[in-house]
Amino acid sequence: MLIGVLVSAIAAERAIAELLRIPVPQEAITFLNADPGSAAEAQQRLSGCTSPADAQFFRNALSKGRSLVIVRTDSKPVAEAACAVLDRLGIGTHRSGEPAGSSVAKAAVRQVNGVAIVDLGGRITLGEGGVVLRDTVRELVEQGHKKIMLNLGRVTHIDSSGIGELVRALTAVRSQGGELKLVNVSLPVNEVLRITRLATLFDIAQDEATGAVSFRTSA
Repeated sequence: MLIGVLVSAIAAERAIAELLRIPVPQEAITFLNADPGSAAEAQQRLSGCTSPADAQFFRNALSKGRSLVIVRTDSKPVAEAACAVLDRLGIGTHRSGEPAGSSVAKAAVRQVNGVAIVDLGGRITLGEGGVVLRDTVRELVEQGHKKIMLNLGRVTHIDSSGIGELVRALTAVRSQGGELKLVNVSLPVNEVLRITRLATLFDIAQDEATGAVSFRTSA
């Protein structure tokens, strides 16, 4: 499932029109906006096919006055085309001139004073990049880590799917009584967080040293 956060209902309507031309089947598209009535109706239609993390993501985005376009498809080409539409209409940021090899998603984990720091790099997007982030955080949670910091300094691009993975990672860690912080937020990531108004959802540390000491002692 691909979740796109749009800056307004008008932008969402434009996105849906373009999605239908791809074509994405109309029944695969769900539209949610900040209006309580329409949001409740749409969420009811999604009942049973969304995880608690996705539901939390919906609530967080809608509370910021944003609109959501949700695409459910098993077709990778359709998903990639849909992601491109959503990015172009306000979710993702494109940075030309990225150095060779920067598109490959990478994750390396290191331990600093009891904090698991995940050094992420490359593109956190639909497909491999999102999987790298998801699997890395899941493994840390399964290993019992309660203090996790995502170093985003080398992330060159993030799309709506990647933002969704960040939110799901935050939800997964908190559900186990842990804390997740972001540090060294790169310009591409910062821009998307600003556009979606989701920056306030995350605890963003000024630097690694400050972030490491700010974790709860009991976490």
